[in-house]
Amino acid sequence: MAAVENGCESSERLMITTSLVNDGSSPIALTGESVKVCQNRSYTYVTNSGKQDYSWTVVGGTITEGGTSTDDFVTITWTELTNTGLNVSYVDDSTCSPNKMMFLAVEVTTCGMVLGEEFCLKVFNEFSPNNDGFNDFFTVQCIEDYSNTVEIYNRNGNLVYKIADYRNTWDGTANVKSVLNNGDHLPSGTYYYSIQIPELERNLVGWLQLAR
Repeated sequence: MAAVENGCESSERLMITTSLVNDGSSPIALTGESVKVCQNRSYTYVTNSGKQDYSWTVVGGTITEGGTSTDDFVTITWTELTNTGLNVSYVDDSTCSPNKMMFLAVEVTTCGMVLGEEFCLKVFNEFSPNNDGFNDFFTVQCIEDYSNTVEIYNRNGNLVYKIADYRNTWDGTANVKSVLNNGDHLPSGTYYYSIQIPELERNLVGWLQLAR
């Protein structure tokens, strides 16, 4: 580098050494299902942990868990089919660029059509498998009249139960190894069903409440 005085550049040169310092900043991450998620089903999204002042904004859905200024996660039930997504921001005081923000667009689909009672199919979406002899099983009226496949998912979208030709015998026990082992009793909470009925070429989808 040369000094300049009265428009004239000095013949002497001054060497300046520069160095780049990594401020330890890591890019913001946001993980969770974003492609062909099911309308009226809940999904959980997680960002970097250990930060400050989390701010969650959801478009086209409802927050059912998390999503506060201290939560690094949010659980969302997607209610709309278009212009859906979520935004998260937080403060990371350990870096030179403390303010972080990320938007995730989410593609929501209907996951099949709900059948009406004109097919004699009616879902009783609350049951209490406590062996008291009353309402111990998940019941679908007239399900025995159709060839079917029933799938049950937890609120995070994990498959916990699946059976072909369901006969109103599910007592809240898992038969798919995922978050629980085969044969484990599922905890109380909200779950989601998908009932495929090939001869009608439609699906029956919705929520159910398991209460022990």
